[in-house]
Amino acid sequence: MPLAPTVRTRSMRYRDESCQQLHRPARFMRLKALTAETQCQAATWHLVWCLYCNPVGPAGVGGSDVQAAGDQRTYRQLLADKVSTDPTLSRYSRSQ
Repeated sequence: MPLAPTVRTRSMRYRDESCQQLHRPARFMRLKALTAETQCQAATWHLVWCLYCNPVGPAGVGGSDVQAAGDQRTYRQLLADKVSTDPTLSRYSRSQ
């Protein structure tokens, strides 16, 4: 996950620089927009890492039953179990 922290660091630098440019409105607004854009990029790269590079898998494993739902499993848990136990689904979920 080396890309997300790098982009996040760049975003922090833009934010810090924008705080120093309050007396220059155009530059301040541009740096503020760059900050927002790079924060979104960092979040996207982190999501990509979680979905495709994390060894746990895209959906994880199902987990325990939910007590508040009458000791039943949620739909997400059922799907995660199915993906993690079926070799074909597991392979497809990692390759997409």
